[in-house]
Amino acid sequence: MTQAETSDSGAQAIVHRMACYDFPWDMTRSLELALFRTYCSPRISGLLASTGEFERYNCNYERSHFRYSDSNRRIGVATRELFASWFPRLLHPLVRRAIYALLEPPLCEAFGFPQPSAFMVGLSEAALRMRARVLRVLPARRTPRLRTAMPRPTYPRGYRIEDVGPTHPRPHPTDMADAPP
Repeated sequence: MTQAETSDSGAQAIVHRMACYDFPWDMTRSLELALFRTYCSPRISGLLASTGEFERYNCNYERSHFRYSDSNRRIGVATRELFASWFPRLLHPLVRRAIYALLEPPLCEAFGFPQPSAFMVGLSEAALRMRARVLRVLPARRTPRLRTAMPRPTYPRGYRIEDVGPTHPRPHPTDMADAPP
């Protein structure tokens, strides 16, 4: 056996072990995604874009499912305030109005938010386009600006996702079904 043949068989053995024993679920999902992107996605997206089917589906879904409820309001307000907290407090009223301007009218209604003026919609969209132009001419960041590393009132020194949450989670009642009495 030549060195190249030995090297190839070793590589095949490593791939076989990874795919069959170490990461079978991950490998299967990766292959499914690759096949989908290769054979389905371009054709489906082209079909939907050309027929307008996706837009119609989206509009029909919104009409039949988007409704105001108090729970929607609570989620909308919490999300809006989280976003506003990323800006200086003085800008919070403007940020809130910009958020309303960037939401579609059915979503504003479902959250119980006020409908924005046409002027505010145009201003918000123009501000985002201006930001995009400015970012295009700036040099690329050399290090990422991670949201998890930014100071927060609850995590002033940042956090790691794996460290967030309860330290001793309580078992779910269905997990206790097999437990002895």
